Amino acid sequence: MKVLHTLAQLPTRTGSGVYFTNLFNGLAKKGAQQALVYAVQEPYSFDFQAKTYPVTFKSDELPFPIAGMSDEMPYDNTVYASMTDGMIEVWKRAFRARLLRAKEEFQPDVIVAHHLWYLTDMVLELFPDTPVVGVCHGTDLRQGEKHDDLLEKHTTHMSELDYVFALSQKDKAGVARMFAIPEKKIAVTGGGYNQDVFNDQGIWRREETIKIIYAGKLSRAKGVYEMAKAYPNLKRKYPQIEMELIGEESLEKKERIFECAHYKEGFKIHNVIDQKALGAHMKTCDIFVLPSYYEGLGLIAVEALACRMRLVTSELDGLLELLGEDFIKSDVIEVVPLPTLYDIDEPFKPEIDDYVMRLEEAIERQIVAILEGRPFPDACYETVEKYAWREIVEREYGLICDVLRASNKNKQ
Repeated sequence: MKVLHTLAQLPTRTGSGVYFTNLFNGLAKKGAQQALVYAVQEPYSFDFQAKTYPVTFKSDELPFPIAGMSDEMPYDNTVYASMTDGMIEVWKRAFRARLLRAKEEFQPDVIVAHHLWYLTDMVLELFPDTPVVGVCHGTDLRQGEKHDDLLEKHTTHMSELDYVFALSQKDKAGVARMFAIPEKKIAVTGGGYNQDVFNDQGIWRREETIKIIYAGKLSRAKGVYEMAKAYPNLKRKYPQIEMELIGEESLEKKERIFECAHYKEGFKIHNVIDQKALGAHMKTCDIFVLPSYYEGLGLIAVEALACRMRLVTSELDGLLELLGEDFIKSDVIEVVPLPTLYDIDEPFKPEIDDYVMRLEEAIERQIVAILEGRPFPDACYETVEKYAWREIVEREYGLICDVLRASNKNKQ
């Protein structure tokens, strides 16, 4: 089976990029012959053991940064809604050229197209006789909801998808509604973590320090400012704690985050580290906090749980659906109700202080659990292990094979 993967972003640094790479690696173990179309820009580079058709941004061909599905990305990016007609034209020209080369040279049997947005629509246009499986990451639905003019103009072929993988039941309903795709063609497959990187082997945690971390985009929509505001009171009550935010951002925004934490001792911001390094670092930390106002799934939280970290998370539908009611009832996880939101991921300002207080209280409960020596129950860990990529790939591989068989049958 020859599989072409397409992604208009970096194959790392975001949840969708990690999904893209892990699915590629999983299908490689299944013996699939694969090729990839993806975006790249300095200083990043990738070495896939496959035929690749990279589209290079910040180059003569595309003199602007990668267009990100989120308006704020953990690397230099362009906002889709701010792109001029000329920028969109050169963007489409570049990706069209790579897709046509892949069509001629690789001749895929099936295509896995990430994000139900501009690139997937182009794939459907250029490969009318090849089955296409779309992967919805949630951020595509958010773009469509915020910018219905872009949705109507640049996603005219989406209903032609043969099948869709969605992260949650909520996203499944959103895909069906937004793109007029029958629900029988949409499977909730969730997202997986790399069990070779995120696991409970080699955990080393210091009893004298309780380390609280966040990893991801350092943007307002991720709630990192509110997390930082919760730190001073916690540090006063529990001097042994440290808090780290791991992610790339401008010096100006980092300074604002430090201001929120009152420059308290033990509060740190580090640049993004790769998956392997992040997994190793998580094994030295105690509590992971995901204070986001919006997430497609929040896979980073599952990766933290796989390292037997305790979790504090905002009330994220996709993540809570994935973990299930029994897990949520355990004391491994603290769920923090969100403030009222508008425009999908913007909190009403009068409610932010109360959200900070709820975050602080939830983190404190996890600090107390650690001080009391409460274990991470094996039953909870078994739930987490269900979402390792080996399990997700097994199901998605079967569904891709079904799509290909159905397409071949229809052509006969």
